[in-house]
Amino acid sequence: LEHYLKGKRHHRRLLKDVTHSFVNIKNTPKGWVLFLKDDRVVPLKDIQLFGVDRFSGRDLQKDPVPKGQVPAWVFEGAGTYIYIQPNKRSKRIRFVKYHEALNLASKEHSRKWLVVPDADKKGTKGYIRAGHIRRWTKVPPPAMVKADEIWVDVNLKSQILGLYKGTELQYITMISSGLTGPTPKGVFSIYSKKIAKDFHSVPDSEDFYYLRQVPWVLQFMPLYAVHSAFWHGGFGYKRSHGCINVSLKDSK
Repeated sequence: LEHYLKGKRHHRRLLKDVTHSFVNIKNTPKGWVLFLKDDRVVPLKDIQLFGVDRFSGRDLQKDPVPKGQVPAWVFEGAGTYIYIQPNKRSKRIRFVKYHEALNLASKEHSRKWLVVPDADKKGTKGYIRAGHIRRWTKVPPPAMVKADEIWVDVNLKSQILGLYKGTELQYITMISSGLTGPTPKGVFSIYSKKIAKDFHSVPDSEDFYYLRQVPWVLQFMPLYAVHSAFWHGGFGYKRSHGCINVSLKDSK
């Protein structure tokens, strides 16, 4: 910092289009600076900061879903309305924001409309457009899973991840799977857990990226993992190169 304030020559350059982690920030007479963990500083004006999305899934042990209902989220980016009737011209009960969690009736009203049993938190029945919703669908465990074993179901169609213990759903959240590359389908074992890992594109790739120290990584194939994504908040939409993106809170 002393060298920077005195206008001395820079020590080295940070690579463009590569993520970097900083441990502190400080306002100085020459403007805000960010600190690397070895006390070197970088001017904030030269850096694009990622605003970490606050979305996280539902711990169903603490927030159980009422019997006969299923958990869901709004994934329409602009939000949507719950109506008193399955008709867009009917009275609106309330507006629901992007990523808001809901409980829906397990049986749909129609292909286009889903039932919200408690739309206003006062017991009023409402209807919401099915095309604006991501909802969970229960699946049986793979044959090799034991009754008390933890396993993960990833539904690429609904973009929902469910964490099970045997047949019981414990935790549920939205994901972002492969858009620029397909996410592998099948049954896999997680063979590596890491607090952080570097991710980068293959050599000479037209879609260059280098993500340093991505937190909380569950590797299930050499090039594929369930891991946090702090560079976007579009969970519910396909966004990745093939990995399964989840929020920071969820991945931890």
